[in-house]
Amino acid sequence: MVRTWWKSYFETAGLRVFWVVPEGFTNQVLPMEVTPAPKESVRVIVGRSEVLRPRFEKDLVRIYASEKPEDVGTKVYYQKDRFGLAHQKRVEVLTMLPKTVAR
Repeated sequence: MVRTWWKSYFETAGLRVFWVVPEGFTNQVLPMEVTPAPKESVRVIVGRSEVLRPRFEKDLVRIYASEKPEDVGTKVYYQKDRFGLAHQKRVEVLTMLPKTVAR
């Protein structure tokens, strides 16, 4: 699995958190029957969460609000990125926060 996702996990900019769901919960949410039944099996879910750093969030807000030619290209890049919709939604949330909230 790690080899399959190596580039996006470890060679792409960003901060990621990896987590493992215990076997009991994995079996509960993803039941599986195998015939013939194995003598033993161990199943877990490995997840990955992308974390946006505060500095990156500030840059996103600035870039999405900017009409400067040097920012427009960056904005288009972020919009076309695989996380484009998530970036846009995060900017919407951040720009709706009261100004008294530390950003």
